[in-house]
This record gives sequence, structure tokens and C-alpha cells, in this order.
Amino acid sequence: MSIVKGINNMVMRKMHSNKKHSNNDRLNIRADFKLKRIIDIFLMSIQGKYKKVTSIEEDFMTYTIKLQEKHYLKYLSFRYSIQNRFFSRVYDLIIETHIPDIVEDTVVFGIKYNGVTSIKNAVFVMKQGSEKYAGYLNNLNIRLITKRLVNLNFLDFEIIYNVQNKCWDIKATSIIGSTSWMLFPPIFKTVEPKKDECLRILELFELIASVLYMYKV
Repeated sequence: MSIVKGINNMVMRKMHSNKKHSNNDRLNIRADFKLKRIIDIFLMSIQGKYKKVTSIEEDFMTYTIKLQEKHYLKYLSFRYSIQNRFFSRVYDLIIETHIPDIVEDTVVFGIKYNGVTSIKNAVFVMKQGSEKYAGYLNNLNIRLITKRLVNLNFLDFEIIYNVQNKCWDIKATSIIGSTSWMLFPPIFKTVEPKKDECLRILELFELIASVLYMYKV
């Protein structure tokens, strides 16, 4: 039985009213089922190490896991972003969270990979913001964080301070957990995460959240 279904008293369902990803689209319905499987794997993987999941909010192709025992990371959201291509469709897994904070300006950090045939290293770089925020990079580019970035091989990773909402938006685009459909040859495949990959994702977001929360300009 699905873990998501097994804790019905913790699941808060929203109305499936998203017109952009219509329920009438059979591919999207199958992708939603695949994402639910990803959430099950994630929950099974973190049990025992981070076992306090207080609730799960479920919407169409979007799941939010709320965590009790993490110091700075209160929740993680998982959703599919659709990329339509010629006779194919890719569902990129977007993992994101928000960390409340007070910063004066908009600041954007992105990821930069190094390596020719394979990724050898990964570092955060400032894409927008003044030099007074460069100190964040010294804390974000510690080995504990960059090692996980290399191992998880994200398609993209951004940290953006949202002045209007007074919070840091942390957003990763992941190959792990993504789903792809092709018409020729007919295939519908998901890159299912391993247990250690689920733990690394959770640890990575917690490490980044702690840096953003504790470091002050």
C-alpha cells in the first residue's frame, strides 16, 4: 500500500483545479502516479533517520512533505515541470522550499559545474547581488554541500532571495525522480531515487537552509 495512502489522517488534499495540467491528459495522470511513487520511496528512505513527517499536502503532480525534527528545514515540495518536445515529453522533478529571512536586496545564487567528460566539482556562484553578499558563497561552497551537489547531479539549482515574500527560495531541478515519455519507441520511464540519494537530498537542503538562516551580512 502507498505510504501516502497509509497516513490518510495526515494528508490534506487540494482540489485538482490546475488547468495548465489538465486531469484529462492521460500522460499527466500517469506522471502523477509516478510522482506518488517517488514520494513513497522518499518517505521510506527517511524513516528512522528523519522519521517525523507531520503532514503531506497533495495536489495534482505536487506533493509537500512537512518535517518536524529538522532544525531549519520545515518542508520540501516535489512537483513535475513539463517539457514538451517532438513526440516526447519530459517531467523534470522540481524540489523546493522557502527559508524566512530579512535581506535588503534581491540576491541570486546559481550552480556551476566543472569537468569535461564527467562532473568533477560544483560550486555556487552569484548571478545577481552586490559584493556584500559574497560571504554567503564561502559558507555555501563547503565540502559537505558541494560533494552532495556533484553526487546528485542536478540539472539546475538556484537560491533566490525574494524581497517581497521576505524569504529565500531554494529550487533544484533534478534528473533523479524525473519521468520521460516517448512515442517512438513507446516508453514511459522514471528515474527512481535510491535510498542514499533521498537522504543526500534532504541533507543538502538542510545544510543550505542552515547557512542561509545563520549567516548574516
